[in-house]
Amino acid sequence: MRRAAILTGKIIAGLAFAACPLITHAAIASGSWGATAVAAVALQATLLLTLLLWQPFRGRGWLAVAAAMALVAVVLVYSHAASSDPVALAGAPHAIIYLGLLAVFGASLLPGREPIVTAVARRMRGTLPAGVAAYTRRVTAAWCCFFAAQLVASFILFHAAPAEVWSVFVNFLNLPLLVLMFAGEYFWRRRRFPHLRHAGPVAALRALRLGAPAFPKPPAFPKPVDPG
Repeated sequence: MRRAAILTGKIIAGLAFAACPLITHAAIASGSWGATAVAAVALQATLLLTLLLWQPFRGRGWLAVAAAMALVAVVLVYSHAASSDPVALAGAPHAIIYLGLLAVFGASLLPGREPIVTAVARRMRGTLPAGVAAYTRRVTAAWCCFFAAQLVASFILFHAAPAEVWSVFVNFLNLPLLVLMFAGEYFWRRRRFPHLRHAGPVAALRALRLGAPAFPKPPAFPKPVDPG
C-alpha cells in the first residue's frame, strides 16, 4: 500500500512538473497572466527545490518540502514586489534551481572540501585511479560554469529578447542543455580515460541519490581449506 502511494505521488508530481512549463509559456505567449500561471510557477519551483533539498534532509522528506515551499513563497513575494511585470515570476524556478546548484557545487570547491563530482566518483568507485581526482575537480568547476551561464543567458534574454524567446529558454531548453552537458562530459571522460570502466549519467545520478556504488566489488569467496 505504501509503495503504491509513493508511486502514485511520483507519477502525479512528474505530470505536474511536465505541465507547469507549458502553462507558464502559454500564459506568457498569450499575455494572460493569471492565478493559474502563478500557481504553476510556484509548483514548479517547489518541486525543483524539494529535489535539491532532499539529500540534506534525507529521511525527513517533509522538512525538504516545507523548506522548499517557504523559499518559493519568499522568492515569489519578493519578485512580485520588486517588479511590476508579473512575467518576471516565470523565471523564479529557473533562477532558484541554478542558483542553488551553483552554490552547492561552488561551495564544494572551497579549500578543505571535496568537490561534488569527486565525491560521487569516490562513492561509485571507492579508491580513485591516478588523475581521476584532479579531473573530477575540473568537472565540478565546469558544472559551476554551466550553471552560471544558464543564469547569465536568462538575464540577457529577459532584458534583450522578446518574452516568448526568454520563456522558451527557461521553460523548455533546460533539459536538452543538461543532457548535452552530461553527454559531452561522458564522451570526453571515455576519451580521457579509455582504460577505465565508465558509468553513464543515469548511474551517476542514482549513485548520488542512493549512495550506491556503480561498480560493486565482486563477492569474496572463502578460501578452500587444505585437508592436509
